[in-house]
Amino acid sequence: IESFIRQMNPVVADVKIERPDWTGINFEVKEYQPVAFVKTDSGTFPFYSSGEVLEDQTSSLASMVDQLPLIDLSFDKQHLKELGQALSTLDPKVLLEVDSVAPSSDPQKTTHVELKMKDGNIVKAIIPTLAEKMAFYPQIKAQLKERQGTIDLEVGAYFTPFQEDTNSVKLNHN
Repeated sequence: IESFIRQMNPVVADVKIERPDWTGINFEVKEYQPVAFVKTDSGTFPFYSSGEVLEDQTSSLASMVDQLPLIDLSFDKQHLKELGQALSTLDPKVLLEVDSVAPSSDPQKTTHVELKMKDGNIVKAIIPTLAEKMAFYPQIKAQLKERQGTIDLEVGAYFTPFQEDTNSVKLNHN
C-alpha cells in the first residue's frame, strides 16, 4: 500500500502505515515541498524538491507563485532533481529573494546555475554547493550596500559590478 501511494502521488516523499493496536491505523505522510515554479505554454506549475513539475497542482499553491523563483526547464532531468534538493535545503528567507534560476550560459558547465535575485544581482553558483554558499547571501548583500552586479560563488566569492567604473571585489563570506 505504501509503495502504491508513493507511485500514485508524486508529491509524496514517504509513507508509513502502522497499526499499533486493533482500534486504529496511523498514516504518516511526508511530502516533497514546492521550491519554485515553472512557466510553460499550459500555465504556471509548481516545481518540487524532488525535481518534479506537477501540472495539476496549481490551485492550492497560487498564493506562492509570486514568492518562489521561476525555474528554467532547460536543465536535464538529473540536474533538475539535484536542483530541487538544493533549493529545498536553502534558507527559506534566501529562497524568497531568488527571482529565477537558469542553467549557466556556458553549455560546458552542466552543474552551474545563474540565479537572478529580486534585488537585481545575479549569482553564479554550482548546484552541489548552492545551499551552503547561498547561506552567506545576506552578509554578501550587506557588504555590497546598494551596488548591483554579478556575485560569483562557483569558486570562492567574487563580485563584479554592473557599472564599469567600479572594481571587482573579493567578498568576505566567512
